[in-house]
Amino acid sequence: HQEMSGVAAGGPGLVAVGSDAGAGDQGAAAAWASTDGITWSRVPHDEAVFGGADHQEMSGVAAGGPGLVAVGLDLEAGDGGAAAVWTSPDGLTWSRAVHDEAVFGGAVFQAMASVAAAGPGLVAVGLDAGAGDGGAAAVWTSPDGLTWSRVSHDETVFGGPGNQELEGVAAGDPGVVAVGHDAVWTSHNGLTWSRVSHDEAVFGGERVSGVVSRGRGFVAVGTTVWSAR
Repeated sequence: HQEMSGVAAGGPGLVAVGSDAGAGDQGAAAAWASTDGITWSRVPHDEAVFGGADHQEMSGVAAGGPGLVAVGLDLEAGDGGAAAVWTSPDGLTWSRAVHDEAVFGGAVFQAMASVAAAGPGLVAVGLDAGAGDGGAAAVWTSPDGLTWSRVSHDETVFGGPGNQELEGVAAGDPGVVAVGHDAVWTSHNGLTWSRVSHDEAVFGGERVSGVVSRGRGFVAVGTTVWSAR
């Protein structure tokens, strides 16, 4: 099967990214483009860019860098899988960033789930399954979509009991907001982060999976809908 996981304005109009379970070796990343959101074309599969041994997938995409930047995972890379980045000038021709184990990899596996034009240029968020107690939230930044750095792990901010994972990120006023499971993280510059104090009445037991900027605030969605100003 094929699955779209993210969409952004760019290229010929709109670009969607996701995965194709029937491509490559055990599945590969995939991209689609549209001029109007109604008629779509699949970007031809290029095994060297979208595929490889094991499984690759794109989870999120944003306008930025050379044109568009997509993020996801490559289960072939690193120790059990690593975060991965693809870039495109037009949504039709794509390149995969060279794997840097110190940035994208580590013990167990890492994955990027979402990316936004924010901070020093771009901010990507996701999971480091090798950090903390059973996995921790992870953040990467880039000035141009081509060169990336990992924000240093801070157990008090990104870790804690169980599994923390960032699933969505958005830029707005006054900075950057990332969401995941039952928590929210904020940053003024994409580099220094703090976790919003947990309020059981607001977030308890709920999964927060996406966030968008709206006016002077944000709207987050998941198993319910939240708004903040």
